[in-house]
Amino acid sequence: QQQQQQQQQQQQQQQQQQQQQQTGTEGAAPAQPLPLHMSLSQTVPIRYGQAASLKAALDKQLRPCRRFELQLSGLVCLTNEPKTRSFVCIRVAAGLQQVLRMVGQVDAAFTLHGLPEFHEDPTPHVSLAWAPGDQTGVLQKWLGSFSHWPVAMQVSQAVCQVGKLKHTVWQA
Repeated sequence: QQQQQQQQQQQQQQQQQQQQQQTGTEGAAPAQPLPLHMSLSQTVPIRYGQAASLKAALDKQLRPCRRFELQLSGLVCLTNEPKTRSFVCIRVAAGLQQVLRMVGQVDAAFTLHGLPEFHEDPTPHVSLAWAPGDQTGVLQKWLGSFSHWPVAMQVSQAVCQVGKLKHTVWQA
């Protein structure tokens, strides 16, 4: 019986190795959740004295938010406004209205502090990678070779990062 168990374990290991060789994941560590984030504002400089007040305003504005389902689908290439960086992104497919509502609430807190609002017509997304300069043409061609699959997750937290410090301003 012990010999049978050992044989079964060896067969399972062999099957896993074959599968890893076929998928190109041989020797790879088990998949871990990605630390994905979605920006609800532009990166803006603030004065040291504004940090506490801004955090409090964000906390107040985002407090009514509830946890929601978010689905990402569709790879796209975007650039920042000065076109100094290009990003490979996955767009928000479901949960878009909740994300846009949160962007509006962050904009309200920013306006109180004389900070610029987010883009006029935001494209909520999660950035997966970036490259220097405007690489949209090259990256769009490259993205065309990938299949698009939906990714679903629960959104339950908003974090304000000031310098290297991170402050949770909303948690459901």
